[in-house]
Amino acid sequence: MESELRNVASTGQVTDKLRGVLEDMRTTGVPKYEWALLKPLVHVATEQALDNFRKEHPNTDPVEQDQPAYDAQKQRLLSAIDLFEGAPFTLQRLCELILQPQMFYKNVSKLMFGLEKLLSVSSVLEVASTVNAGAGAFSTTPEPMEAEGQASSASMATEANHMSDAPADDGDAEMSDSTGPPPTTTDAVAPSPEPAVAPVAVTAETAAASGDAQAPSSL
Repeated sequence: MESELRNVASTGQVTDKLRGVLEDMRTTGVPKYEWALLKPLVHVATEQALDNFRKEHPNTDPVEQDQPAYDAQKQRLLSAIDLFEGAPFTLQRLCELILQPQMFYKNVSKLMFGLEKLLSVSSVLEVASTVNAGAGAFSTTPEPMEAEGQASSASMATEANHMSDAPADDGDAEMSDSTGPPPTTTDAVAPSPEPAVAPVAVTAETAAASGDAQAPSSL
């Protein structure tokens, strides 16, 4: 197949196998060959589609009947295809118009306008390998906002884990202790020692003196 893709530019013939390549891209929107191989096929197929459509759908419009004007506009479209460094993002729709233009347009001017819009994009598709062909040709790398959202979610999850693993705050511990019953004191308070008083010897004289001091005086 690759040999036919390389030779299509020189032969100018779109064989049934090459048409099958266009059909596959029309169905899946996935380029399975490098754009360097597909570009000549798309170039030749577009030129043939325009020429055949113009013959099969003649128009009385003088502008469309002007061959130089038609050739100039067609060349602009073909040059736009050649300028792409990768398969254009609109490849699937482009193949639809190449293979079945009569399903969408009734004159060549509108067909050219439709092709011009499809070739005005700048985004390109990635080539799908045999392994990931079923998954499509788009890159799996997230978009900036998506990547930003994923990073934010991961950061929040990490922060939550750190908070759950962190020790309790001292203030919380103090509040927890203050809400419980007051602590009990197990150590008894020792009484203060009484001052030591030396015993006083009581004699007859001191007793008499004490009695005299307590007796009331006579008036």
